[in-house]
Amino acid sequence: QDLNGDGYVDGILQNTFNPGTKDPKDFGYYFFQGTSMAAPHVSGVAALLISQGVSNGEVRTALESTAKDLGTAGWDDRYGYGLIDAQAALDSINITPVENVAPTASIGGPYSGVVGTPIQLYGSGSTDPDGTVVSYYWDFGDENSSSAINPTHAYGSVGNYEVYLTITDDDLATDTASATVTITNATDPLENTISIDSVDIITRNAGKNLFVSAKAVVT
Repeated sequence: QDLNGDGYVDGILQNTFNPGTKDPKDFGYYFFQGTSMAAPHVSGVAALLISQGVSNGEVRTALESTAKDLGTAGWDDRYGYGLIDAQAALDSINITPVENVAPTASIGGPYSGVVGTPIQLYGSGSTDPDGTVVSYYWDFGDENSSSAINPTHAYGSVGNYEVYLTITDDDLATDTASATVTITNATDPLENTISIDSVDIITRNAGKNLFVSAKAVVT
């Protein structure tokens, strides 16, 4: 039977073995009818809708309301609700796309080292709250670069360098962080700095005497 007049028998075109010979080596394309052929297509569209976060009831409504009606208007025992329309069913659920959250680059530092000696830099603290970081790009500030997560790099001359790390997540959003690298000659002393993080005052009485002391945290 060829109800739509396309020159082929009605049914679903399937790549399978010849139903006449039933030889598994005799493969070709054949039209089949019945629930055994329709069910996989409906199940596939249902899985597509479920992957968008809709409930079972919403899946049923979407499939039934968007099917192309065939035969008697509405449901009938020959065509059911009609010919399934995957795109129309997907469009009908009106899922609001989830906005991607950009990753956060973590570069560590500041760093210091001497000429010609590799220093270790760290980008492994970078995060992506709703996915994964898929690429790292380091610009060492001396016309050299790297795509490693935690690269090492040796500088050829004394100076202060600004290093940049740009990361990209699985939705192509990016973030960039920077740090300073100070490079000296091996004989040059590195500048040391001391900072006082906190000071606690401690007092106690002993008779008529008042004793005062302090405790400081220094880095």
